Amino acid sequence: MDAYYINEETIGIALLHRLQHLKHLEDTLLGAENKNRNKETDVENIRRETVKSREAFAIHHRELRRLLSDKPVNGKWIRAFDLDRRNKYPVHGRTAAWWNDRKKCAETGGCFGRLCGCCEKSLREYLDPENGMTAKLYGHCSLECGCCIRSRGCYVPGKRLPSTTLGKHVRS
Repeated sequence: MDAYYINEETIGIALLHRLQHLKHLEDTLLGAENKNRNKETDVENIRRETVKSREAFAIHHRELRRLLSDKPVNGKWIRAFDLDRRNKYPVHGRTAAWWNDRKKCAETGGCFGRLCGCCEKSLREYLDPENGMTAKLYGHCSLECGCCIRSRGCYVPGKRLPSTTLGKHVRS
C-alpha cells in the first residue's frame, strides 16, 4: 500500500506542478509585452493541455481516495504511515513527509536547494471537511515544476504522466 500510495501521490504533485506551469505560460503569453505572432494558437494549445491535465488530476484524486479508503485501519505500519502523511504541523500546515523530503528535493536539483522558495508555496487549497477550514497542499519538486524547468533550461516530461504536446513554450 505504502509504495503504491507514494507513487500515486507523486503523480498528483507532478500534475499540480504541470497545472501551475501551464498557468504561468498562459499568463506570460497573454502579457502585454509578448509580441508572439502565434499567441492565440499557443494560448489555445496551453488551454487544451490544462484541460487534459485537470482531467488526469481528477482521475488521480479518485485513485488516491480509493487507496485511502481501502487502507487497513490497524497496525504499526499504518499508524506510521498516517503520522507521516496525514498529520500536519499546526503552525505551517506541512506534513512530516514534506519535512522529510526537503533534503531529497535539494539534492536532486529542486527548488529547496535554491532561493526561489517554490517548495514553501502551496500547490493547491481546498476546504477540509473535518474542520471546515481552508487547507493547503504542499509538495516538493517534480519534473513538471516550472521553476525547475526554467532553471534546467529544458523540459523532460514525466514518464508516469499523460503525454503532453508542449514543446517550445515550456521555457517561458
